[in-house]
Amino acid sequence: MLLDSTTFIDFIREYKPAVEVFKQILHGQSTSVVTKLELIVGLKSKKDIKSIETLLRDLRITVLPITEEVSNTAETILVKFYHSHRIGMLDSFIAATALVYDEELVTSNKKHFDFIPDLKLLTPY
Repeated sequence: MLLDSTTFIDFIREYKPAVEVFKQILHGQSTSVVTKLELIVGLKSKKDIKSIETLLRDLRITVLPITEEVSNTAETILVKFYHSHRIGMLDSFIAATALVYDEELVTSNKKHFDFIPDLKLLTPY
């Protein structure tokens, strides 16, 4: 399973359903480097970056890189769906990562992704 930033944000904010899901199934999964960067952008200061690194390490989350195949797939998604569904550049990379690595995308914001063919989605709460 590939975790979207929404799941991490809910967990960090201690949203009870997210905390329970992390305890049960989301520990030891993967995420895109784009999601990691989104989490860093949401921090209040540079010194908080270590907290993201610690969170990913403690939860045994593997951070998957942007490969050439991920980049090409993200471009295809963006070209196909930007004007019709307003998918953003970052979400196109996250979706592409899930597709290329054949992972189910775990998100609490299904509407950002549910129009992408062959993308497996899980909304756990």
